[in-house]
Amino acid sequence: MLLAIEVLVSRAVKRKDKLSLQWIGHFQVADTVHDWAYSVRSLVNGKTKIVHVRRLRFYDNRYWNVTEDVVHKVIRDTNGFEIEKIHSTRWNESENRFELECAWWGFDEDYTTWEPYDRVEESNSDLLDRFLLKAKPSDDVTILKKKRGLI
Repeated sequence: MLLAIEVLVSRAVKRKDKLSLQWIGHFQVADTVHDWAYSVRSLVNGKTKIVHVRRLRFYDNRYWNVTEDVVHKVIRDTNGFEIEKIHSTRWNESENRFELECAWWGFDEDYTTWEPYDRVEESNSDLLDRFLLKAKPSDDVTILKKKRGLI
């Protein structure tokens, strides 16, 4: 059972050529979706969304005795990030490796990153196989399917 915890949620705001975070709220933690992602409900309009723990901040942490140092230590001591979905593949010529475009649990689609194939294969082989079996045929997908023994 989750306690009624009020939080602020960060969102990326583009200023000039940089992204910065803007804290918005009030939200209430509604449910645990994943180890590192939570469903939060807006106290203004009741809408819910899924947010990664790194994008949450206690609304009034005067009563919580949780400092920024404690939060950052917890984040450093744990991985805290898990791939939700793989979108596409590419060959990175300069690194001489395949890479996968990954979306992360609790982050907006704007926060996809290109991750080395080997790292994704090591930590998320089931997700990788599902992606490769459903992906549009391409030279990259065919090579990776052969590498995984899927064809």
